[in-house]
Amino acid sequence: MYLGKADVNTYDKGAGREFLVSDGHGSYCFSTVIGANTRLAHGLLVKKLDPKGNHKVLVSKLEETLFIGSKKYQLSTNRYKDLIYPDGFRYLQEYQASPMPSMLFVIHSALFRKSIFMPQGMGCTIVKYELMASPERVRLEVRPLMSHRDVQSPQASRLDFSCSASGMEIIVNGGGITTKVGATDGEWIEKPLWFDRVVYEQEENCQGAVCEDLWSPGFLQLDMQEGDSVYLVLCSSDTGACKSKAEIGVLEKEAIQGAHRLVSSVPMEPKTSAIRDLVMASSHLVDEGNGGSPCIYSGYPSMRVLARETFISMPGLLVSTGRHQAAEGVLNRWLALAEDNDWVVPTEVDGDDVKFQGVDTGLWLAYSAQKLYEAVDNPDAKEDLWRKVLCVIDRYSRPIDVLQLSLTDGGMLFLDTDDPSRHWMNGVVDGETVVTRRGYLVEVNALWYNALRFAEQVCELTGDVSSRERYAGMADRCGKSFKDTFWNKEGGVSLRLGRSLMQA
Repeated sequence: MYLGKADVNTYDKGAGREFLVSDGHGSYCFSTVIGANTRLAHGLLVKKLDPKGNHKVLVSKLEETLFIGSKKYQLSTNRYKDLIYPDGFRYLQEYQASPMPSMLFVIHSALFRKSIFMPQGMGCTIVKYELMASPERVRLEVRPLMSHRDVQSPQASRLDFSCSASGMEIIVNGGGITTKVGATDGEWIEKPLWFDRVVYEQEENCQGAVCEDLWSPGFLQLDMQEGDSVYLVLCSSDTGACKSKAEIGVLEKEAIQGAHRLVSSVPMEPKTSAIRDLVMASSHLVDEGNGGSPCIYSGYPSMRVLARETFISMPGLLVSTGRHQAAEGVLNRWLALAEDNDWVVPTEVDGDDVKFQGVDTGLWLAYSAQKLYEAVDNPDAKEDLWRKVLCVIDRYSRPIDVLQLSLTDGGMLFLDTDDPSRHWMNGVVDGETVVTRRGYLVEVNALWYNALRFAEQVCELTGDVSSRERYAGMADRCGKSFKDTFWNKEGGVSLRLGRSLMQA
């Protein structure tokens, strides 16, 4: 995505355009193209420090100032209650999303570019500043603003921050969290400062707009001339020391090559800018997993691992984009969980904890497996995978007590509870269920019919004739009952959505 001057020449335009970068393992950078944070979830380094805890906003943002001659130019933008200050968006000439977010600032004859990327799996954010053109030397000051809080809530009171410098790194402690900000050039000037009442205009509570105080330990200062560049590395205490400029340059090249490789591998033609943007955006939802166990996030900033969202999105995110190995990895992860739980697929995974709520999760797994089956060149080479999927499908033939689900003589699945968490129409307002559903749910039985037909297809592949005939008979019986239950013969359309259909 490209944005020109006219797209970002006001605060409202620039603050309404957001970018997201991730490291593929759960850490991310999320803000607006003008650098003004408008949500609690915005931050240059957002990371889960404890596998069982919430994500933390470590570094909220960076305040950049250029000194050219005797004049001072502040490139950042903040929203306070009664004003916008500074208004650095006035100098933003263009924004480019690919291969990494970059912002070009133009101040008279000086061209200054800021780029942001996250190396794969390293849990750190790297910001690069380049003086592309300038008739004279300039001085750059960069001041990090620290937050050290849960991603969903501002600090109730100011933390007791402290900092210390170690070579080219400045180390910040506060709220039991340690953050490091390193640089490849320049000098750190320790000059603590609070930024009071920064407004997150997209958030509201009973008092109105949500505000937060941000703390800065000081600033990096360096002189630059045309062609010079400097990297800032934002990381937590579990990340190694700041790397050399040459090492970071290699990481930058790998990030760019990875982005190009991802787009070029997509079997879609023509690769329009819209497709490239969608592919890049979709990549942030896939966590490759340090242990080779990938997952799909439901979205940002929640980053929940939900079965229904995973299997509905997997055909588009991974199968259609040619990432078949990752798709197989996602399936194997959930199949392993199902195998440990009598082949019942969990609804949600949170660290080591699993929840069982939705009755359709195993059926959606079968649907996504079917899409992978249809896309791979040699499905017979993955026979073990399909056999495990059959175990999930077969489990629906026996009562699943934890879900209050059973298979009736008519061949359809029957839900014996009106608990809204059992299906996707699970809205609850003021403790009252929005839509009460019980009995034969139309989408659940449509998925069940599809799963049986897929099982029949797999058995034909493996040569298991008796099982193929058994699945075919079950599908025929389900299909007949489905029509008898849901088809409105007089109106010619289905008017009943399984909200309160009871077993006859």
